[in-house]
Amino acid sequence: MNDNGIYDEIYGKLINIINIIFIAGWGIVTLIEFIIGIFIIQNPDFTKELFKGYFLPYVIAPAGSNLVVIIVTLILLKSKKIQPRIKNYVVITSLFLIALVLALVHHYFLAMLGGFVIPILVSILFLDYKTFTYGNVLSTLGILTSTIANMFLTPETERSGNLYTWGSAIIVLLICILVAIIVFLDVQIHRQRERILVQMKSENAKLVKENRADGLTGLQNHTSFYNVLEAKLSKARRDKRGFAIAMLDIDDFKNINDTYGHGVGDDILKYVSDTIVTAIDKCGVPFRYGGDEFAIIFNNPNPEANVAALEVLRKAVADNDSLFLDGTRVSLSIGYYNVKEAQMTSEEIFYRADQALYQAKYNGKNQVYPVY
Repeated sequence: MNDNGIYDEIYGKLINIINIIFIAGWGIVTLIEFIIGIFIIQNPDFTKELFKGYFLPYVIAPAGSNLVVIIVTLILLKSKKIQPRIKNYVVITSLFLIALVLALVHHYFLAMLGGFVIPILVSILFLDYKTFTYGNVLSTLGILTSTIANMFLTPETERSGNLYTWGSAIIVLLICILVAIIVFLDVQIHRQRERILVQMKSENAKLVKENRADGLTGLQNHTSFYNVLEAKLSKARRDKRGFAIAMLDIDDFKNINDTYGHGVGDDILKYVSDTIVTAIDKCGVPFRYGGDEFAIIFNNPNPEANVAALEVLRKAVADNDSLFLDGTRVSLSIGYYNVKEAQMTSEEIFYRADQALYQAKYNGKNQVYPVY
C-alpha cells in the first residue's frame, strides 16, 4: 500500500473521532461562554446593552466563527480530491484558527494564549517534520499576533501593563518551545524506531529468502519446492484447474565429480540451473531439489508447450560442447507429469514425476519422458 492509501485508511478510521473531538470542543467552549453570560444576566446591574455587549462579541461571534472553521475542516477531511498529507495541514490550521479566535475574543484572559500549544501537540499524531514545523510557525505567529492585538483591543484604563502582557506571552511561548522540543524528540524517536523496524524487516526477508534459496544455484530449494507444490495443489483444487511438474537429473553426474573434481561439478550445476531459468522463462518455477536433481512446477497443464520447453532445455544442455576442454558433454534426463487429479497428495504427485524421471533414465538418458 502506498502512502496515500495508508493515510486514506487512517483518516477513514479516525474521521468520526475527529468529528466528535472538534464538535465536542466547540460545544464545551460555547457552553462555558454561555454559562458566564447567565451569571452576567443575573447581575442586578444587567441591561439590554450589557446583554448585547456580551453575548454578541463573546458568545455568538466566536461560536459562529469556530463553527464555520469546524464545518469547513470536516468537509475537507472527507474530501477524496485532497491529498491525504494536505489534510494534516488542514487539521493544524483549523486548530490554529480556533485558538486565534478565542485568544482575540477573550483578550482579557492572557491564559487563552495557551490554546496555541494545541496545534503543536496535535502535530505529534502525524509524525511528520513538515507538519510539526508548520504547527510551530503558526503557534508562534498566533502568540505574537494575539499579544500585539491585546495592546490595542484592551482599553488603556483596563490594561494590565505592557510588562505583564509581554511577560505572559513569553511564558506561553517558552511553553510552546518546550512542547515543541518534546514533540520533535518524539518524532525523531519514532522515525529512528521506524528505520530500525524497516531494517529488521529487510534482514528478516533476506534470511527467509536465504532459507528458501539454494546457496550455489540461487534457485529455490527442497523445502520451498514442497511449500510451492502444496500451494499450487490447493489452488488447483479450489479453481478446479490442473498444473504440471517435472523432475530433472544430470546424467552420470557422479562420474563428472570423480573425473573433473567438485569445483567443475559446481560449475555444471550453476550452468544447468541458469539454462533451466532461461528455457522455462515465466511458464514455471524452477527448484534445486537436491544434489544434481532439479524440479520445475509449471503454471498450466499444457503438455505440448511444457514438453516443448523441456526439449529446448535438454537440447541446449546436450549440444553444449564448451563445458569441458576435451569436448565431453552433459545431458539431462527429464520426467514430466501432468496433474489432472487435484485430489492427489503432493507426495503422490512427486512420486509420479519421479517415476517418469527413472523411466527416462531407463530408456537411455538424455531425453524427456512425459506422462499426461
